[in-house]
Amino acid sequence: MLKTLCAIALLLCACGAKVMAASAPTQPPPPPPTVGALVTDALRAFGGEWQLVSIDAKPVERTDVLIVWAPAFSFGSGCEAATGQLRDIGAGRFAIQHYGMPLAGCTSLVPPPPFGGAEFRASLAGPESLMIEVEGRKWSFAKVDVTATVARDDFVRGAWLLADADGKPYRANELTRVTFNDRGYSIKGPRCSYQENGWITDRGWIVRPGGDQVVQSRKCRAATLGDKLVRQGSGVRYTAEPVESRMRVKIGSVQATLVPAARFPELAKG
Repeated sequence: MLKTLCAIALLLCACGAKVMAASAPTQPPPPPPTVGALVTDALRAFGGEWQLVSIDAKPVERTDVLIVWAPAFSFGSGCEAATGQLRDIGAGRFAIQHYGMPLAGCTSLVPPPPFGGAEFRASLAGPESLMIEVEGRKWSFAKVDVTATVARDDFVRGAWLLADADGKPYRANELTRVTFNDRGYSIKGPRCSYQENGWITDRGWIVRPGGDQVVQSRKCRAATLGDKLVRQGSGVRYTAEPVESRMRVKIGSVQATLVPAARFPELAKG
């Protein structure tokens, strides 16, 4: 049971999302204790997310990611994945304890190399490069900066106006206001409104609703783009563009943007 809980917790830790004004904790909890797993300095140095970049010095197109939450780890995806814990056995060698629990839809779980065997050798070539060796073959990983593509809270927080793809706000009977604050996320469209008690910033500059309480207009005739945005509810995804001081959003087949309401004081209130 502990092994199963650890595997589930590890997958949750990969998310890396930050939740604002919601009941969920801002940081994922560590995996449950595992038997015989000693977190040494060597294991701790491998902590984080690593992107596979080459095998035997040849670049790869695969997007497999290694995640180490010492002593737990995961690598691969789908039915070709490895999950378990690592044990430092000295001299740069690490033993693998596989959990081996097939995912839904998989008749079996096939751990991909270099995590298919019982152990491997590993070394850091600086803080951004990890090399793993098994029987003379070498897998090279690059450190993923998971914070570099997450929008800052102070950028997202505040009042925004729905605008077209060129950043021109919709006015009059199409005026739509979107707000991110400590109370959560809200949209006030021409005819419809939506509120959720939380919002999330995630990797890839994604900003999305993330609460556990929703208040939405019961009778909402989505005649405008803003009302259609309301109808998307918690399924909407904004892409922050801090350099341009805007956020992009797709509403149906229409590309739109959010622009800071402070730029248009005549529209910011009322």
